[in-house]
Amino acid sequence: MGGDAFHDAPSLSEIFDDPSSVAIGAWISGGICLLITLTFFAVWLTRHLRAETAEDMRPRRIHSIMIVVFAPVFALTSYSTLYFCRAIVAVDGLRSIYEAVVVYFFMKILVGYFGSPDNVEKALEAEPPRQIYAVPPFRRCGKCCCKGESKFESRHVRQVRYAALQLVIIRPICVFLSVLLWSYDLYDPGGFDVTNSATYIRVVNLISVMVAVYFLVVFYMASKHLLENFRPVFKFALIKLGLVLSVLQPMVFSVLVQRDVISDDPPYSAELRAALYSNWLLLLEMPFFAYLAWRAFPVEDYVHGFVMPLGSQVEEGRAGPRGSADSNDSQMKLPEHRRSLIMDEEKPPVAMEMNARPSVV
Repeated sequence: MGGDAFHDAPSLSEIFDDPSSVAIGAWISGGICLLITLTFFAVWLTRHLRAETAEDMRPRRIHSIMIVVFAPVFALTSYSTLYFCRAIVAVDGLRSIYEAVVVYFFMKILVGYFGSPDNVEKALEAEPPRQIYAVPPFRRCGKCCCKGESKFESRHVRQVRYAALQLVIIRPICVFLSVLLWSYDLYDPGGFDVTNSATYIRVVNLISVMVAVYFLVVFYMASKHLLENFRPVFKFALIKLGLVLSVLQPMVFSVLVQRDVISDDPPYSAELRAALYSNWLLLLEMPFFAYLAWRAFPVEDYVHGFVMPLGSQVEEGRAGPRGSADSNDSQMKLPEHRRSLIMDEEKPPVAMEMNARPSVV
């Protein structure tokens, strides 16, 4: 089974000559989801551009924009495949590369909230010992493999970074091989069998994604209380769901083709229909991802800045027990107007009365 199913896909004029009811329904429902996704993103971006951003938060805001824009990018690319069927392989490849870009900027945001990679290591080394790799859904496996508890050391931080960023290297390589093999009719995106090169590329992508997701969960479990003001649940859920669904859904539809659940329907082959269904389903999911991105990266995070719970102790490598940081240390990254308000609130009542009493001449 080669790539003929995609090379012989109907052109745009052929699609419009005699559109089926399924195709019309996909265009209408997909168009509605595309408009919702673009609206969410446009409103979110407008709020961010109009807000006054703290000086130290501007680079992080740019990183967050690069992450959140994945929702409209995925929606636009998925919707385009409903009309330009012959471009599915190229479009899927570009989308896969952008997933790697999202992971890269997400890691930069994580490191940015700690200040630097060294601060990440110092902050996590100060935490009490725990079973590092015993995280759901592999908690029992982690307990068997990791005897006893240990501190989250610098080597563990490096493992997390390398495991997440390997996706940035593997994805472009897989995309290049896919396009190269497809040009020689050796790659069938809709098929799933041992004679199809797409099967092996999908397996490599799946392993790469699972490794990245697992180590992101490891990092989340180790640092979730340090990043509680960072809204870690929404951010990690956004990244992990996006990565897993983008890999698993095409594989599921390819298996359905092998099981003859999806059959030919001229002018669409079974493999082409599976790829179109996968893109259409991804398009339907994008409004949810756009809303999740709205909640994960609100404008308030970049107006007031982010305060590490450990304050300056993280930067000095002297992090003590959780919550033991001095209030002055915890204010060091606040904007000036917020710092003065907090200091006024901490003044004793007598001092505030003396400040408020008018001077007598």
